[in-house]
Amino acid sequence: MKNKNIIKFVGLLGVGSFVMLAAASCTQRVSQVTKSSSTNTNQNSSSNSRNMSGETPNENATSKSGAGMNNPSSGGAKANDPAQQLASARQALNNLLDTENNNVNLYSDYAQIQNALKTAYKTTKDASENTNASLDEVKSLQTALQAAIDKAATDKKAFDNNNQALVTAYNELKVTLQSKATTLDGLSEDKYSAIKNKLISLFDVGTGIIDQKLDSISRTTSLAADNVSKANKDIKDALSALDGWKTNADALATSYVKQALVKTQLTGVTNNMDQPGNYSFVGYSVDVTSGSNMTPNWSFAQRKAWTSNDNILNTDKPVTDVSWIYGLVGTDAKYTLTFNYYGPSTGYLYFPYKLVKSGDSGNVALQYKLNDAPEATAITFDEGDTYNGKTPSVSDINVAKITLTDLKFGANKIEFSLPTGDPAKVAPMIGNMYLTSNSDNANKISNSIFGNDVTSDNSVTVNLLNGYSLGTNYSMLFYQLSNYTVNDAMPTSEPAYLVGFIGGAQIRNVSPTPSNNNTSPAQDNDSRTLTIYVNVPKTGEYSIHSTYIYSAGSSDTTTTRSIKFSTDSSNDSNAVSITVKSLGSWSKLGQIDTSSSETSGITTGSKRTLNLQQGLNKVIVSQVSGDTPYIGNLTFTLSDTPQENANPSTTVASTMPESR
Repeated sequence: MKNKNIIKFVGLLGVGSFVMLAAASCTQRVSQVTKSSSTNTNQNSSSNSRNMSGETPNENATSKSGAGMNNPSSGGAKANDPAQQLASARQALNNLLDTENNNVNLYSDYAQIQNALKTAYKTTKDASENTNASLDEVKSLQTALQAAIDKAATDKKAFDNNNQALVTAYNELKVTLQSKATTLDGLSEDKYSAIKNKLISLFDVGTGIIDQKLDSISRTTSLAADNVSKANKDIKDALSALDGWKTNADALATSYVKQALVKTQLTGVTNNMDQPGNYSFVGYSVDVTSGSNMTPNWSFAQRKAWTSNDNILNTDKPVTDVSWIYGLVGTDAKYTLTFNYYGPSTGYLYFPYKLVKSGDSGNVALQYKLNDAPEATAITFDEGDTYNGKTPSVSDINVAKITLTDLKFGANKIEFSLPTGDPAKVAPMIGNMYLTSNSDNANKISNSIFGNDVTSDNSVTVNLLNGYSLGTNYSMLFYQLSNYTVNDAMPTSEPAYLVGFIGGAQIRNVSPTPSNNNTSPAQDNDSRTLTIYVNVPKTGEYSIHSTYIYSAGSSDTTTTRSIKFSTDSSNDSNAVSITVKSLGSWSKLGQIDTSSSETSGITTGSKRTLNLQQGLNKVIVSQVSGDTPYIGNLTFTLSDTPQENANPSTTVASTMPESR
């Protein structure tokens, strides 16, 4: 009668009340023995298996096991044997208990459901320790545990149906997080430290959400799903951008990221006229004025190439990005540099600078503000390593270095301006910007600024169009040569760029007169020079190779022009002078090579190599007497056997300007 009452009571109780029932009715584990009155002599209370009969439990059982109790292994007469029935019931219960790991793991993302199921298994396991439990009590334990298993499945299905967006977002996030270890392992180098920290923070957000479990996340379902989706999207977006971030970090660590000046980023200036329409050069080694005004009326200028004396080269994209900001005149004048940065939080900024005119030398000032810094930081110029750069001058281009701390991951902004409170202060001219995370890359940056290409054979080529250089006369120009021949070969359409109007006193008149036409500066003859910068790897004597164009007439191949290269315009002790012959056409490109002993051209100086010191050298290109040939890119090659009074090679050589 007692057993029947227990069964009825269990039937009336919910699964949630199962714990109290089991605790009240059983206190010891069910074993594979009969009650104390049983005569079974095969009892072994120390066995670790709940299947005391020696049978192998069905460890894959996850559903109801009642059939096992109605089908004892012995048939016929033993079917109604109470001992056999009890043994079968115990076996079925043990089989169901063996499903714990599999079933509990099904709900690893559902904390409340999983905890309830764990509790049901534990309570059943504890109750199964009762060696005196009756057949009905054992059956009651199995029924109640199966009910708990079924309820877990039903609760999960109901939760999923009621929270479809959340469940979908959660599962997608779990899949995305599987890439965490592999991704972070690929970012072990120091140059990727900022990228790694960024990804760790995103992965941590995602992991934190997964650790909360689905049924513990905010009950505001739509908000919870949105939060999970956002965390997943943030990680996936970062993984999609990872290659680009690494490319940026690689460039910052091993070389630099160049930021060419952008005119529209210069705002608040009062000197806002367009650059002089007749200019080709936009940087000069002498004072620049505009008419009677001692200060230029423009604030931004970019180098232009010309196809003739009158025609500027018009292209959708400029052929060079060499540019200068001439000043920051105006109360709110500033230049804003924006850039993406994915290197370490400390980086370095480099840019060329000089003065517009010598009268500004005592009033130079410049400051910058990084991102949301509360105050601007002064940029200092003087001699010594503690300053951002050397004292600026008109005749030289120097390179400033600024250490930037607390750079943001991603978008950054630097504003350049003049300090307020002293209207006499003027900003120096500043050029294109370079960013790096390694100050050892300063030499590479210098090469880029000055258009230097260094090869392994101790040879440096100066790209005249793309390297910063200085002229002294508004007539000097960068000339684009097209459809020319070399050594009487077939014409080539690949443009060549040369510098013309060095030396002499010829004036390049542009017709019709362009806007903001300016005839300053106007140095002539020995003072009309081109200043370039050559960064050589070793100290030594360097031969010079270049191209040129010059024609004195279609039938004239004897008239000559000369050009000189020196490191000091006032001293010819270290100078190479070269004389070339007319090529009979402005569409022929000639070659100059001072290392050759051929006699198609001659040197007029005392040596054919130029002594250059390791590092950056200023080289001045000027006249010997009167007009010079147009000169192309210059290659300086370390010479093993410097020679004096020898003849350079000058072979066939480009096209046009009317008066040159």
